[in-house]
Amino acid sequence: MNLSIFMNDEYIINYLSCAERVLDESHITKYFYNLFGYSDDKVCLDYDPANATWEIYYGFRDEKEDLQSFDNPHDAISELFERLAGSKQMKEKLEWKFKRYVRQSMRSIQKKAYLETVSAAQYLGLERQITEHGEQWVYCPISDDTQNHNFYAREDDGECGVEDQ
Repeated sequence: MNLSIFMNDEYIINYLSCAERVLDESHITKYFYNLFGYSDDKVCLDYDPANATWEIYYGFRDEKEDLQSFDNPHDAISELFERLAGSKQMKEKLEWKFKRYVRQSMRSIQKKAYLETVSAAQYLGLERQITEHGEQWVYCPISDDTQNHNFYAREDDGECGVEDQ
C-alpha cells in the first residue's frame, strides 16, 4: 500500500525537517547528503511522482547509483540513515531520534488542525458535544433576517456544510 497518498505537503515537510534535524544534531554534514533531489557525490532522497515512490541513491556523474525505491518517506529516510550512519548502533540512534521528533511535531500539527477546526466551528456557531461514541460537532441552527440555515460538521467522517430550511 502506498502511504504517500495519505500524506499532505505539511506532513512531508515535517518528515524531511525532522530527518534534517537529526542528521544536523548527529554532526552528519550536508556535504554527504541531499534531502531534496539529485546532487553529485551525495546520498540523495528524491520523490518520483511518475511512480509515486521515494528514492534513495548515490548521485554520481548525473546518474543515480545504487537506487532503491520505497512506497513511503519513512522507509526511505530509514535507508538514508543506514547509508549515512556507518554502524548499526548509529543507525538505531538516528532512527530513535527521528521517531521522537516526528511524534512531537505530529502532535503539534494535529493540535493546530484541531484548534483550527474548533475556531471554524465556533465561528459558524457549531456546538461540540461529547457522547458515548466520542466527540462530535452537531447541527446548530443559525438565522439571520432573510434565511435560516443549519450549519454542520461531523468529526467521524469529516463532512461539513450548510442546509437551508
